[in-house]
Amino acid sequence: MADFIRGEAFAELPELDEIKRNFQAYVELWEKKYGGRQKAAQYAYDWFHETLVDRDSTYVEAVSGQNLTWGKLYHFRYDPLTKDRLSYFDKSPMIISLGQNAKGLEVGININFLPKVARYWMVGEIFRVYEGDIINAASGNKWRRANEQDQVDIDFRLLERNLGQWGLGHCVRQYYYNRMQEVSVVCYEDWIRAVMINWNDYEGIQENDVKTLYEQYIQKLRKKK
Repeated sequence: MADFIRGEAFAELPELDEIKRNFQAYVELWEKKYGGRQKAAQYAYDWFHETLVDRDSTYVEAVSGQNLTWGKLYHFRYDPLTKDRLSYFDKSPMIISLGQNAKGLEVGININFLPKVARYWMVGEIFRVYEGDIINAASGNKWRRANEQDQVDIDFRLLERNLGQWGLGHCVRQYYYNRMQEVSVVCYEDWIRAVMINWNDYEGIQENDVKTLYEQYIQKLRKKK
């Protein structure tokens, strides 16, 4: 069963134009089908690594450029320059790129800082807003070719208006590109399974703390109103 799950038939992966507003529903359906959240996360983790080293696959690919492409989903190892001043940090971020800021740092939404339910919903909302752009970026001969797919110009100000009250700011981070290692990119079609992965590689916190920190952030937002 595991080999089947890791292969092309993994939970009847939908095409981009079939997902529409059902991103979260698809992910949660897979979790149930494959024995719950933890087992589904392990299957997705195994799929990611097997696909990355498969030279015939373009679904997850290593990146060797000078910067990240706006709108794509990346995973990398990270060693913060200012880690001595951080109470906690993620050594294995998975981010949706928001491009580079004025200082040349990579900006991204680190979905690892979102508890699973909030993660699925928020990534689904981003997908819903930019569905047409994502479909176009992956069209034609760029279907499931992670490196070759075009950028999607995600507008942070628009996301902040729609998702700010739900904790978007909690997971936006800045990264020095030269501090990244083992950078890989996931094709748009496979966001829907990559979001299930538990990287669980934090410094200063454990995976169980992610939900607590997120809830504390939401409470602070509500107190400011």
